[in-house]
Amino acid sequence: MLNAMYVTGSSSNPSLTATNISNDVVSATKMGAVVAAFVKSADRRTASFSITTGGSGDINYYISGVAAGTWTATVGGKTVTATATIDGGILSFTAPAGTVTLTKN
Repeated sequence: MLNAMYVTGSSSNPSLTATNISNDVVSATKMGAVVAAFVKSADRRTASFSITTGGSGDINYYISGVAAGTWTATVGGKTVTATATIDGGILSFTAPAGTVTLTKN
């Protein structure tokens, strides 16, 4: 189960909608230009996997439950690298919207 929420100022007009973008590997949601994803397995993920986001432009991705080390995120011909620590197991990177494939180096 994944709950998503956000906080805005009292003068703001909250208009973000959480969109479920889960698949067989991750439970995930997209809110605005942010994706939060959790690997479903109790073990940290070492194998490649993909997640697809709608929309356009750059997205800030936060993906937890991955093995420590450097990972490569490939989307739309662009490649980004991110590192997960042994303690945290979280990847944080910015990449374009689309189908992001993550591969452990």
